[in-house]
Amino acid sequence: MTPSEVPFSQAAENNKGPILQVLQQHCQAPGTLLEIGAGTGQHAAWLSAQLPHLQWQPSDVPDNLPAIHHWLSQTPNPAKPPLALDVTGEWPAGPFDYLFTANTFHIMAQPLVAHCIAEGCQRLSTTGLFLVYGPFNYDGQFTSDSNRQFEDWLKA
Repeated sequence: MTPSEVPFSQAAENNKGPILQVLQQHCQAPGTLLEIGAGTGQHAAWLSAQLPHLQWQPSDVPDNLPAIHHWLSQTPNPAKPPLALDVTGEWPAGPFDYLFTANTFHIMAQPLVAHCIAEGCQRLSTTGLFLVYGPFNYDGQFTSDSNRQFEDWLKA
């Protein structure tokens, strides 16, 4: 993959620090983490290096796996090679101590989000956590201006 072919997400770059803070708070115990929708692979590469006590397992649709492989190859990190995962298909068996997804649910149809949550929860350990990051709003109010802008972009 040439440098010009490597996907880059500015949003992933911008939100990796805040995501790390939350993961450090909630993922203190060693364990396995399945990242659903690893996208470019930027989070998998950077976050797994920051959280070496986790066995980080990135996953995404097959078309995104080359980019994830590339990002993982560029930084020393303990992440496992990415798995192909279409949330409507077959899932890895688990159990996982943590499930993590960032910026995925807002681009899925609502029934698919419900399916992803149901399938994911079946693969969590009994004390497992499902951690979701995204541009959410509460009582109709976005948590940041960038989330509002992203929502506007999605609807355009």
